[in-house]
Amino acid sequence: MDELDEARAKLGQLRGTERTLFKQLVEIRAAIKIQKNKIDELVKKRPPPINRLPTELLSRIIFLSLPDYDGQRRPMESGIARRRSDLSTVSPLWRSVVLGTPEIWRDIVLYAGHITIESLKTHLTRSGNAPLNIFITGSNYDHYEQAQSWLDVVVSSADRWRCLYVHHLSNRMLAEVLDALEGLKFPSLEDVTIDNMNWVTNYPQFLLPNQAPALRNLKLDDLFPAPELAASTTLTTLDVSFRFGGFGAMNLTFIPTQSLTTLSLGGDTSNWTLPPDSIHLPLLEVLKLTIGNPRLIMRAIVAPKLGCLDYSNCGGLGDNRVDFDTGSKFSHVQRVIFNFCRSDMEGYRALCQEFCGARDVTLRRVCMDLFFTPECQVDDSGSVPADHWTSLESLTIYDLYFDDGTETFDPLMRWLANRLEFGGPRVSVRLSGLSTSEPTAADGTDLRDLYHKLQTCSNPIVDKVVLCCSVHCSTSSG
Repeated sequence: MDELDEARAKLGQLRGTERTLFKQLVEIRAAIKIQKNKIDELVKKRPPPINRLPTELLSRIIFLSLPDYDGQRRPMESGIARRRSDLSTVSPLWRSVVLGTPEIWRDIVLYAGHITIESLKTHLTRSGNAPLNIFITGSNYDHYEQAQSWLDVVVSSADRWRCLYVHHLSNRMLAEVLDALEGLKFPSLEDVTIDNMNWVTNYPQFLLPNQAPALRNLKLDDLFPAPELAASTTLTTLDVSFRFGGFGAMNLTFIPTQSLTTLSLGGDTSNWTLPPDSIHLPLLEVLKLTIGNPRLIMRAIVAPKLGCLDYSNCGGLGDNRVDFDTGSKFSHVQRVIFNFCRSDMEGYRALCQEFCGARDVTLRRVCMDLFFTPECQVDDSGSVPADHWTSLESLTIYDLYFDDGTETFDPLMRWLANRLEFGGPRVSVRLSGLSTSEPTAADGTDLRDLYHKLQTCSNPIVDKVVLCCSVHCSTSSG
């Protein structure tokens, strides 16, 4: 066989292979079509994707999607019910999960005109044995007749109450609510907030330790007289503001000293009588004061574990000073928040000495410069009050505005530069809460330029502020 015959034979073999492969391709395509049809049929038989989640996971997702109360513990009055209704219409499975998961029905909002007695009873039934969060909120059109009927229904489950939030009720309706709760025991109640108590004359007895033995967090607004909590061994957070008026002398014997970790006191304390170092709070970690005579409180408190002081001066100090005259008693406190509305107060150097161990400091812009200037000091050293913060790591300046320029920041930047020059570590400076619609220039310096200047002597951070028309600064530094 010559070379030509060999080539023709090879071509014949290749064509035979081609026919075989083509036949196989046709068969494979037919098999693919059959397999696709089979898959389509199987998919049609499966439940829709919306129903494929395990019931336990789906119920958790629905639960987490419900509206929560805000920082003042007020929910969206009708939002919870509306969200439950919307989610139950997604599919029959979702409806079954919504109706059959007690935790989804744990929040009960009693708001005039938004819930009937029948729906309230149904709600309680669906909640099963789940702990209950009770929100009682009012309006300018309180429905007194409806309120008593509500209370008759919900107090039947008092053993399941975990949280009670009472907001914006009229004096009459609040009295009605408190009367309905008197004499009842709440064995599971952990968290209570009641505001606008300005006409309440007696401390609610259902909040006593023997009536609410599990109570951990308590917030009462416009209260008088003092609460009766000294015997409590479970209360960890206490937030009380006392109404203004001419009342007799009080002391802080109501405080459960052995269990508190967070204490907030506000309002009128002008008639309090407290000997120095008379209140020992061994577990206290956070102290917030919004009162007119904080010196009396601070001198009385002994708190070896105190880590944070949040102090707002409401302009009621008789001696016009911001310091507490406590010596070194609070030198271990590492975080301080000073909210001063006035710049004509004295005692900034003494205040910084008292909290010389501060690592994290928050200041309001209106009085910020007083911490970093040597003005009105008795010595000629040129030192400033903030020099006592030798361990400072983070400084936050809030309530910013630049309508009158940025000169207020000059003392701060000089202090930061001097700190670096003498070998001190860089401080993180956070600028927060710009109050104008956009930064404005002053003597050629706007917020962006201020940020860049701060970069030379600190680690600046700007919180969600438009620096210019096309530049946004996030919460990261650099």
